[in-house]
Amino acid sequence: MTKVSPPMTAALALIASACAAQPALAQPADPSTPRLLSAGMEHLCSEFLAKPAAKPDAIEAMAADAGFKSGAQGKYGPVGQAIPGAPPALAFHADTGPAAGGPEVEVFLTTVPRACQLRVMGDAGGWGELVSQMKRQGATLMTTAPVTHETTYSHEVYVGGVAGLPPDYTTFASHWIGQGAPKTGVWTFINVLPNTGVGG
Repeated sequence: MTKVSPPMTAALALIASACAAQPALAQPADPSTPRLLSAGMEHLCSEFLAKPAAKPDAIEAMAADAGFKSGAQGKYGPVGQAIPGAPPALAFHADTGPAAGGPEVEVFLTTVPRACQLRVMGDAGGWGELVSQMKRQGATLMTTAPVTHETTYSHEVYVGGVAGLPPDYTTFASHWIGQGAPKTGVWTFINVLPNTGVGG
């Protein structure tokens, strides 16, 4: 039998505990929600980050190609402190169907820093299929935050696994695991940010 070194045993235990800490993922309420979220990540967000010289009209065309329209119900929530003088985020949305009030995916694009924020509105299961797809494409789960009975949103950090995403970006995902439904209607937050050493 092959012996595993103590450092390797500790590393495997850490990975196992991170995987075990992840809450079970719900099935999507609308089958088109995961498709829209994937389009937002792998087309609109990835293309925006990969083309830093893109002009606003080119970004609008990227959004349209991914199935998104200008504007969003929500407002961009900066990660950390807002940067004085930074241009406002460009906002886009995609609805799952013609009925008002149905699930929706919102995408916010910022140029300072160049980053993406995606939100799944009205669908608890919108994130599950995307994270499964990311893992199939080689995403590495770097860390998760501890989950307690008071936790309302999970926090997970992934490197890789998003087609077209520049390698110097990290994916920070949070999905609702609290009781009932979130008051804001946001079931999943995803921030795609420049690497901060987490993947190093």
